[in-house]
Parts: sequence; structure tokens; C-alpha cells
Amino acid sequence: MRKLCEKLEGALEYADVEIPSHIIDNLSKELRVYQETALKHYLLQRKNPQTNHLMFNMATGSGKTLMMASLILDCYQRGYRDFIFFVDRKQIVEKTKANFTEKSSSKYLFKEQIIINSSKVDVNTIKTFDESQEDCINILFTTIQSLAPMLKIDEENSISLEDFKDRKIVFLADEAHHLNSDTKKKSSTQEQEAKDDGWETVVQKAFKSHPNNLLFEFTATIPQEKNVLEKYQDKIVFEYDLAKFCKDGYSKRIFVMKYENNTLQVRFLGAILMSLFRELLAQEYGIFIKPVVLFKSELTKDSNTNRELFIEFLENLDTDQIQDFYKNINPSESEFLSKSHSFFKKKFGENYLSNIARSLKNNFKNSFIINTNDDSELEKNQFLLNTLEDPSNDIRVIFTVEKLNEGWDVLNLFDIVRLGSQSTTKIATKEVQLIGRGARYCPFESSKEEYRFDPDFMFKRKFDADCNNDLSILERLTYHTLNDVEFIRKLNEGMINQGLLPDDPKQRIDLVPNKKLKHIIENNQIYYAKNERIRKEKLLNYQISANKIIHEIKSLLCHIFQKELKRVRRISKKSKRIVIFKITAKLEKLSPQNIFLRQ
Repeated sequence: MRKLCEKLEGALEYADVEIPSHIIDNLSKELRVYQETALKHYLLQRKNPQTNHLMFNMATGSGKTLMMASLILDCYQRGYRDFIFFVDRKQIVEKTKANFTEKSSSKYLFKEQIIINSSKVDVNTIKTFDESQEDCINILFTTIQSLAPMLKIDEENSISLEDFKDRKIVFLADEAHHLNSDTKKKSSTQEQEAKDDGWETVVQKAFKSHPNNLLFEFTATIPQEKNVLEKYQDKIVFEYDLAKFCKDGYSKRIFVMKYENNTLQVRFLGAILMSLFRELLAQEYGIFIKPVVLFKSELTKDSNTNRELFIEFLENLDTDQIQDFYKNINPSESEFLSKSHSFFKKKFGENYLSNIARSLKNNFKNSFIINTNDDSELEKNQFLLNTLEDPSNDIRVIFTVEKLNEGWDVLNLFDIVRLGSQSTTKIATKEVQLIGRGARYCPFESSKEEYRFDPDFMFKRKFDADCNNDLSILERLTYHTLNDVEFIRKLNEGMINQGLLPDDPKQRIDLVPNKKLKHIIENNQIYYAKNERIRKEKLLNYQISANKIIHEIKSLLCHIFQKELKRVRRISKKSKRIVIFKITAKLEKLSPQNIFLRQ
């Protein structure tokens, strides 16, 4: 049996669906292609009067909140006035409230003035339905934990199930995978308990209290239990997973930087050097980006201690430490750290080491650090975490355990540093979840005319085919960790499963062409599909020697080019298309290599 979204995808091929102006004209952000498709699926399905419960299964970072704003506008135009937004965590509630209500926020989702049916519409935050206003979008923001008790116990100045009977309400459930605890239960005793106490059951009672109520659920991860999958079979109106999101170019590329030295100070220095390099390189191109570094520990007490160690390390940082660090890095393992060294020498001149030390101390000082483990600063920290991209926000460093693994929107996180040492599958899974949040693409534009980019590609990667371009570093997230082979294996498996990495990563090898190929490549360039560049010295790590690999590649290339010579010449001259040769056979031991010949 096909999912609802699959049926709608087929139907959309034959239907002329336009997104109405009351949505498009009242959003402050431009809809991406897949968001437009999601809305068209919804608009097709809403014609079915029996459809009032839908699920949007969309990847982390794909803009679920903008979808909610679009649905709110459409439902208002259809006559709905009261909305309840609920989620699992309080910090997500506060972040979303700002997105919907604070016009001064850079993440505010509506236009300065909302105009529907020629009338101005305000957004009204309410705590009870007595505060609702007829001509407003009235939104009650809450958590599942707060909503469930309110609906079970009648209290003064609170909502109850009785309040729902005479109102048609739109329910917006974010991180809705938490709403399936009752569906997962199987025993009769558990089912009876669910009827009385479960969050899912209580929400369903409220939803079903009026025949015209609507429930829109949003999540990146639907639980895979059979009961849950069956529940959503006819409710998933749109599906856009993380693998598709990343493949379409809306994410940063992920690179793992491995450290042999197990001292924290080495990882501290590696991460802030990369962060400073990104910042200063961007400035050279007239781009403002404030890269943020996140230091992740496994325990709160360790995170607090590591913060103190970092502050002490920065205060005592000297030129000898920086010089020793650069002497000991492996260029083949740390290509961009090597590039940062050359960049700093060119930018700062003879005294570049002292200039690096001074810049690091100024940019990453104590006042620019957030410790998310400090509950006494929760409200202040939440505001700073939600506005990290704003030019007025000076935060450069975050110390955390796991408070940011869910519901955190950030674009300018470029370095995640693992400070712990445990290597369980559970920890690797949490790291993958955090990497997924940090992988959101950070759009950038240059103030210099010669470095302007096509606006249509603002929110997508631009340099996948030109990885040597300086600006490609602004399209990557670097994960810094000890070279723990087992942990990195689990991490890579998790990232591949989530779609953060391709499942068949290609590598690149520099080749010295055979003389027989010279006449072919004189006016062409050869490109190699890659995840990580491999230099000649690294080839020694393979089962056969570097010289033998290079010899076999030369021989095989020569054979292929001679065989296809006429076709290659014709295509290159006439249309300048890319000709792709997939090398197999003799390179089977190494891994298949894609070779691109382009004029």
C-alpha cells in the first residue's frame, strides 16, 4: 500500500496547483523548491473534507517552522483563528515563539504586516482562549508536558477539554515523534494506562473534541515500530529525508579531523585556528561570517571543567605552542589546517605567530563563551543561542553536553569538538544527531561585486565541483576527535545511515599523466570525485605500493583514452560536456574512482 505522499506526488504531475497569495505574500522568507512541493501536496489533500490530521516528515534544518507559518496563514484564510503550538521541550517553545511573534528577530517568519482578504492581521500570543481575538492569529505556545495535565484537570486561568468543544482549533505538533508512546504499547494493561495517562491519548481527545479541528504533525524521525508506521500510512502528506536534503546541497559537507595527540589543548587549538581561518578568509572576499565552535563533553561536570581548562589554555597561549602545533600536523590528514598556516603567514607577515596568538585571545575570550549547562543563565543563554548568526551576537564558543541535540536552529556552527573519550554506539548516535543540526548550510554573500553569487543558489552549496576553491571551507563542517578507530567507524556508519555522508565515498589521487595522454589533456583539466584528498605519501597505506598504483592507473587510463579518443575529442570540442569514465577492474582493491575530463 502506497503512502499518502506517494499518491500526492503522482497526482501533482497531472494537477495545476498554485500556492495562493495569502501565503506567499505574507512570508518574510522565500520558499524553497521542496517547501513549495510540500505545500502543493497539502493544498491537493485539503480538498478532501475527511482529511484533518496530517504529518510532514521533513529533515532537520529543512524549514519545518516556515511550513507551519504557511499553514497558519492558509488556515486563517479558511476561517480558523485559534492555534496551539506544542513540543517536547521548553527551549523549543521559546525559540518558536520568537519566530512567530518577534518582528525584530532575524528569524521572524511573517512580513512586517500580515494582510489577508485586504485586512491587517496581528499575531496574538495567548495563555487561555478567553484572550482570543476574532481578527487575530491567536497562538497558545506550550509543551506536551504542560498541555496534558491542563487538559486532564480543570484549573482556574487554564484551558480544559471543555474549552475545546465550542471552538475549531489548529494543533501544530513539532518533534511529533514524541506523540507515539501510546501507539507503541502492546499489552492490554499498557493500553488501558495509555487511555488514562498517555500524552498521545490526551492530545487525541482534545483534537477530536470538535469535528473541524486540524492536527499537523512535524518530525524528522518517525519511529519505525510497525504500529506507528501503520498509523501514519495515510497521514504523511510530504516526505523529505536528510539524505535527500544533503544530496540537494542544502547542508554543509562533513569532514572528520582526527588527532593522534590525546591532550585537550591540541583539539582546543585546532578548532579555534580553523574558526579564525574561516572568519579571516571570508573577510578577504567581503563576506561576514562569525564561525562558532562547539565543545562537546559526555558529562556535565566534565564540560564545566573543560570550559575552565579552555579559558586557562587561552590565557597562557604563546607562539611556541602554535608553532609546535603546525609542525606536528599531517598535511595529508589536515589539508585545511595546512592551508590556514599558509594563509596566516601571508596575511600577518613576519610576526604571524604572535598575531595569531593575539587574534585567538581576542576572538575566543571568556565573555564570548556560553556554558549551556548553567541553568541559572538559561533564559539569557537561550536568547544568545537562538541569535548566533546576528552581527550583534559576539558568542564564538559553546560548551555543552546534550541540551542542543534537538530543536536547535543554527547555521554558523562550523566546528564541533569531541572532548570525551567513550566510544559506545549510543554516544556515536548522539554525536551524529548533533552533527546533523550543525550541518545546516550557512548562506553567505560578498560585498565585492566580483564575488557575487547567483541568488538562486544562496542556500545551496556552490563548490562541490571546485573543492580547491578557497571559499569551499565555508561549506564544510569539521568534526574534531581523537583518532579512535572504532568510534570513528560507528560515527561514519551513523552519518551514512542518516544521509549526512554518501554511502560510497570516493577518494582522490593525484596523477602524473602518461606522455601518450599529453595531446588529450593539454587543453583540458582532470577532476576526481572525492571526499578526502589523498596525497602520494598516503598511498603507502594501501595494500599495494604507491608506485604500483600509479603505474596501473596510468596504464588503464592510457588504454581507456586510446579506445575512446575520437568520441572524447568530438564531445569536448562541440559541447564541452563532461565525459565520465568509471574505472573498475584493476583498481578494485583500492575503490572505484570517477574521473572527469573537462575542457
